[in-house]
Amino acid sequence: DAIRQAEQNILDALTARIAPEESGHFSVVRSRVTLFRNRRTRSPKIATLYKNQMVETIKREQEWVYVRYFDYVDAIPPMGWAKKKYFKKIERKLSAPNARAIQDALNQ
Repeated sequence: DAIRQAEQNILDALTARIAPEESGHFSVVRSRVTLFRNRRTRSPKIATLYKNQMVETIKREQEWVYVRYFDYVDAIPPMGWAKKKYFKKIERKLSAPNARAIQDALNQ
């Protein structure tokens, strides 16, 4: 069925992007910030990120960062642009249990 196939596509994408041995660049949100589709504050809003929320930093361009976080309610990894002044860069390695937890959540 279409829903099951969509779930499998999301799972495949997450598994490919979040391998247990992969180390990423992560940031913590300093204060509430809006995530936008493009690098303009007038572009469509994707989400609001909150203080102490952890995100993966995918790309940095001038005063903007392109980040991804995991939405545990919808079990998807939304991505978007935000001003980089709202983030504190940290180093964190993804562990196998984290990758398995994401996979398990998507299989439910």
